[in-house]
Amino acid sequence: MLKRFIEDEIKAYLKIMPVVLITGARQTGKTTLIEELAKNSNYTFVTFDDDLALSSALRDPSGWIESMPKPLIIDEVQRVPEIFLPIKKDVDQNRKPGRYILTGSANPMLLPKLGDSLAGRMGIVNMFPFSQSELHQKQEKFIENIFEDEMPNFSFNKLNIQDFHKMLLFGGFPPVQLFQNTDDVKRWIGSYLKTIMQRDVRNIANIATVHEFPRLFKLLATRSSMLLNKSEISRSLGLVNMTLKRYLHILETLFF
Repeated sequence: MLKRFIEDEIKAYLKIMPVVLITGARQTGKTTLIEELAKNSNYTFVTFDDDLALSSALRDPSGWIESMPKPLIIDEVQRVPEIFLPIKKDVDQNRKPGRYILTGSANPMLLPKLGDSLAGRMGIVNMFPFSQSELHQKQEKFIENIFEDEMPNFSFNKLNIQDFHKMLLFGGFPPVQLFQNTDDVKRWIGSYLKTIMQRDVRNIANIATVHEFPRLFKLLATRSSMLLNKSEISRSLGLVNMTLKRYLHILETLFF
């Protein structure tokens, strides 16, 4: 298993904060990392991708939190936004560090029901797909180094054009690193986007139809690294401005 460089930051938060929230897009490795960190510990692990746990927490968030043994790991916590207030009440009674580890593939901080209920009680760590440094297990400090009094000597490995293209096409999602060809990558990405649209968008935004999102995905992808011109995108998609703003907020919540 490749070491994730945010692991030390998570461990540092667990020593001082009663709640640690790890956020990031689906399939970035949050659950795998937390399961690894929780090995040989007394954490109870629950995921809200489990229908039974989800229905129990939705039915009675306060009672569910009271009934669960601590310390507790809750995976996909954004599926029950109402759970944050009972967690706040619990940690206000016992602020022992590391009582809760939460993970979310949608950013709970952008969900209206959360607000600032855990302000000052929760450390937040953002998890991204693998960086090239992580894939090569070589932790670089380029930004820190360029601000040193003396510019350090940098050494670079030669990279041919084929390897560069592969880096661009394969990206950093952990499951993709096992694939051998770009056709498999395309299939995985297609399935990934369908999951986002048919499940996550519906759950978060309560949108009955998501047929406009594939076109929005493609249009935004062609404008990567460009200034976002909402008026031009509205015209291209035939969406009113307020609808586009709502859709963009949903995608931001889902780390797009």
